[in-house]
Amino acid sequence: MSPRDPPVMRRLAGEDPQDSELLAAAPKLFKDLSYAVPIRALLALSEKYGGTRIYVPETPSKDSLLNRILDESAFRALCDMCGGERLDIPKAERLRARLRNREIVALARSRTARAIAIKFGLSMRCVFLILAKEGIRRRAPPARMPPGSRLVQPMKTGGTT
Repeated sequence: MSPRDPPVMRRLAGEDPQDSELLAAAPKLFKDLSYAVPIRALLALSEKYGGTRIYVPETPSKDSLLNRILDESAFRALCDMCGGERLDIPKAERLRARLRNREIVALARSRTARAIAIKFGLSMRCVFLILAKEGIRRRAPPARMPPGSRLVQPMKTGGTT
């Protein structure tokens, strides 16, 4: 992190340089609100209401839709910042993909590519591509052939018939 980066990027990045990558992939609304509302709370909001517009009440109330998703401190902070406004909640697909890829890389040390592909609903090829982007080279295990079998069988007649 450089001293010229916005304070929110320095605060969220902490010691982990990958966190600044996540914030760079976050939608503008997330960057603006991340001063007061944690990114995890914004992701929960995006998961439920991504792609729609929501009204943020001026004061937190227990019967608000947002109260069901956000914890009390995040809901209060959102009301303080944007109370009385309607917000277009982004889907945050790029940010979710980065989080998924980060989890795939972490799982690659202990699980097979097949198990990872099944867990995330991806193809094994996609898992290998994600790992290759991170510099992790893994190959699919070779197909096991029964002993004595050959891929190419010799002709029985020994030539043309």
